[in-house]
Amino acid sequence: MRGARIALLAALGAATLAAPAQARESLRLHASLKPDRLDEQTTIGFDFAITAPGGGVPSPLTAVTLRYPGNVGIVVSGLGLDACTPTTLQLRGPAGCRSDAHMGTGSATVEIPVGQSIVRESARVAIVRAETKDERFALTFYVEGSSPIVAHLALPALLLDAHAPFGGSVAIEPPLIASLPEAPYVSVVRLHAAIGPEHLIYYRRERGRSVAYRPRGVRLPSSCPRGGWPFTAAVGFLDGTHTSASAKVPCPRPAPAGRHRRG
Repeated sequence: MRGARIALLAALGAATLAAPAQARESLRLHASLKPDRLDEQTTIGFDFAITAPGGGVPSPLTAVTLRYPGNVGIVVSGLGLDACTPTTLQLRGPAGCRSDAHMGTGSATVEIPVGQSIVRESARVAIVRAETKDERFALTFYVEGSSPIVAHLALPALLLDAHAPFGGSVAIEPPLIASLPEAPYVSVVRLHAAIGPEHLIYYRRERGRSVAYRPRGVRLPSSCPRGGWPFTAAVGFLDGTHTSASAKVPCPRPAPAGRHRRG
């Protein structure tokens, strides 16, 4: 009997060691579709915030995966017709990229502990198409902040497949960000990203002239899944832990009778 108890305890201990570590940090996710009309173009919005217990600074991020609903195709959205190279971003920033390389905008908030204080900084984010990687659609989340924490930072990302009920995911690989001399790495505590035609203007040549137009963006399907559009965010931290959160965008109300669909 004693031998059986020892074997059981050993098995439970092995299972505990094998289980992935859960983060002490908490994650909140908000998602949006603007506009949220069926069978029309939209802008996908993600907003996640990370908090640590006691108001401390979370461990630095090492991985972020944002999953979006099925039948919502970013790759076929008409966004990101051109790619912006790392050299262009390094030398000229997002302003040096062609207009049709831009896919969205956003913002980020970062923190570092300095002594007994927490230094916080907000930064703008430009989302641009990157050169294809491993035959995958690639993006760059380009962060533009100010000294002393973040000046210019490129976060590479890939569009990957995802299991139902999701249609795909945006996998971001945040690099470890050095901050002040001898201070800890920077922690991203909030990221807002909007991928879609909102605030974007592209240009094309017509009869020898440059003509401005708004890109099509992501088209929503003609029906909404029961319970709403599902989104999830999963993040990993430098300390080896991870956490996740989910959100849903409610199904839109039926369009008024006689309203014409816009392209």
